Amino acid sequence: MMMRMKLTILAILLFQLTTSVKGWSMSRPVQQAAKQFTFGDIIKFDRKKIGDIASYNHYATYVGTDKQIPGKTDKQDIFHFSGEKKDKKNANCVFAEMSNVKEESTPEVQNYRDHNATKRTNEDMTTTIISLHNNCTNAYNIISANCEHLATYIRYGSASCRQVSLFL
Repeated sequence: MMMRMKLTILAILLFQLTTSVKGWSMSRPVQQAAKQFTFGDIIKFDRKKIGDIASYNHYATYVGTDKQIPGKTDKQDIFHFSGEKKDKKNANCVFAEMSNVKEESTPEVQNYRDHNATKRTNEDMTTTIISLHNNCTNAYNIISANCEHLATYIRYGSASCRQVSLFL
């Protein structure tokens, strides 16, 4: 009996050690929230949920509060396609405050193409953001020009969308 208890306690301690060393002590979104975002990061926001599963995500590009970009106020820290959920016709490429966009989700970095695509320079990303700012009216298309396309285009110079690929 005593040996079984010792083995059980040892197994529990080893599991805790393994999970804390590998970073499993917190969920990935919680770890991301604790991490500071950097300019050009693609930020994912879970949207409509069916049970515990997000049925789709919203994406934005992190621009920070300290970077001065024409058309951006000091508190605005992301650039994204606005309004696509409720008002597709008037969706536009705009700056916003992450706290106003995240709804009930935990923002998470999703630079998923970093392993096979080159991240553009901050200057190139800034130039693209300036040229797109308020110039996307009537451009929104769920299949070919959505928020994920915008974020990947800014970061990598070419647009892609994993979530559309999953449904087609």
